[in-house]
Amino acid sequence: MAGKRAEARRRNAEALTDAAERLFTEHGYHAVGIEAIAEAAGLTTGAIYSIFGSKRALLRAVLDRRIAQLDEMADPIRLDEHACTEDAVAAYARAYADLVAALGDRRALRLEIDALALHLAEDTPDDPLIEVNDLPRRQLARLLEGRTVAATGQRLSAGAAAELALIERALVTGLAQHCALTGAAPDPDLWVRAAAALVGAVVGQPAPAEG
Repeated sequence: MAGKRAEARRRNAEALTDAAERLFTEHGYHAVGIEAIAEAAGLTTGAIYSIFGSKRALLRAVLDRRIAQLDEMADPIRLDEHACTEDAVAAYARAYADLVAALGDRRALRLEIDALALHLAEDTPDDPLIEVNDLPRRQLARLLEGRTVAATGQRLSAGAAAELALIERALVTGLAQHCALTGAAPDPDLWVRAAAALVGAVVGQPAPAEG
């Protein structure tokens, strides 16, 4: 019996997350009420409060799903332990561009902007929305740490990996927001070239040969 209840709860959570993602994308977070989400999922508002606790927590569930999609797209990089830093950075940028393209509707990118606006409006230091937005940066830092920098032959330290991850996340997020605001399709080659330029900026270029 407990197993059936857990499975029903999982299905309901997935249905609510699906409905919330669709409605938030179409209308924006603030324009959508929990009643509309529950109706679209074929459930009651009580199910939202029982499973998630609040509309804000439901937004986090939607963002968690986006992060999981990106993390899945980064799996080939993670599994290739011999890829150098430059290749890993380029592959991550391409994966992010592919994710933006896969979302299709530029309105799908408004969720991250809505989450940021919510945090800025309330200015809560331990806001879980900031935690979930920062998770991809931490994941990227772990993915890069210890990889060899082809230009120098040195391994990327934890500090350098954290710095490079911060800058690359700022780059791809900014490019994604540009696509959202202008309706332009992501250009993976441009994203890759821009990301590759970051490596030299963070870890430096090899010293010129003497003589």
